[in-house]
Amino acid sequence: MSARSKMAKFSFADILAPLSEKEFFRKYYGQKHLYIPGNHQKFSHILPWDGLNNLLNMTRIWNKDNLVLVLDSTPIASEQYCEPALTSGGQTVMRPVAAKVMGWLKKGATLGLNDIDSLTPELAAVANAIEHSLHAKVQSNLYCSWQQRKAFSPHFDSHDVYAFHLEGEKIWRIYDSVMDYPINHPAFKETTTATGRCGEVIDEITLKPGDFLYIPRGCYHDALSSSEATYHIAFGATGFIGLDIFDILKSVALNEEVFRHNFPLQQQGPQALASYCEKLAQQIGSILTNDRFQHDLASHQAAYHYSRGGMALPVQPDPVTYHVTSTDIEVIKHQNTYGLKRGNQAVSLPKPYIGPMKWVVTQKNFTRQDLRTAFDDMSIMDIDKFVTDLLKMKVIAEG
Repeated sequence: MSARSKMAKFSFADILAPLSEKEFFRKYYGQKHLYIPGNHQKFSHILPWDGLNNLLNMTRIWNKDNLVLVLDSTPIASEQYCEPALTSGGQTVMRPVAAKVMGWLKKGATLGLNDIDSLTPELAAVANAIEHSLHAKVQSNLYCSWQQRKAFSPHFDSHDVYAFHLEGEKIWRIYDSVMDYPINHPAFKETTTATGRCGEVIDEITLKPGDFLYIPRGCYHDALSSSEATYHIAFGATGFIGLDIFDILKSVALNEEVFRHNFPLQQQGPQALASYCEKLAQQIGSILTNDRFQHDLASHQAAYHYSRGGMALPVQPDPVTYHVTSTDIEVIKHQNTYGLKRGNQAVSLPKPYIGPMKWVVTQKNFTRQDLRTAFDDMSIMDIDKFVTDLLKMKVIAEG
């Protein structure tokens, strides 16, 4: 079976094997980290070295935001490895320069590739598999580093991390401190890597090719390469949370009169404000407990994922159908010439158009293929010109 065939059947159960999905959700999901040892073959088809190099050499897809370098926990300024370049649309972007990137990598910098989950069928299949089971939005980053060089200090993420180790060896440390349910918001940025908040190391794991590591959001961790060349891909999953209901709630509340009332004037006193807030709370509670609203929330959660892929060529274009624009259009003959009559007006028809035009006015609707079948002596170019001329004259129209 080819790698592409394997990916067609790739699932969340394949990722967790031999652990069952049921056991994962019961004991680990959102609760504690999970390490599943594997073998080199388990994830080798996702992105081997040659696949990674092929991606890196797609020069025009990279910029300072999706290809980053970090040396000993310090991000390298984009000006140190990028140069201005013009896009096909005339926009200036900072694009990585291969020689400069390689120079930094030889100094021990870690390479980070962001948002790569739609760049290959294999990466998309993994992201889709996680999204399908979690009803979450998933994006992935790749981190390639070298022996005894650390890219990031102890930190937590605002999303669950599903790490697939592909090459080399890397030591991961899990700390005992946990930030409860962080989200991607400035309120949590200062504590993400706050010194001294990570606590004590509770687990140290050496990941090898084929190994898998799950880390819930808020759990402090870091990683250090222990072999010459190593990389892993971290798929970050952001789930549907309570804050996400407010946009949905607002669209429903728009139809409830109490939400359109003015706030009580301040001179009316605190009791008037308390009374109005009580009315709002009652109405919000009524909406949240409504079966229809809960059904809508479930639908939003089911659709909570990124659009990825969907293109497949070659494709058979849908045929365009044409119809005559008026019932009073007819082909008439005057002596030895033919014309196209509409109402009180008539225009002469070129000889090659006489037969096809007689046929068109008898049709309820037709396609270009119908014309080709009926008049196989006409070339494709002739048919195209005939249809184009009739459209310009508004004798026929699409649909």
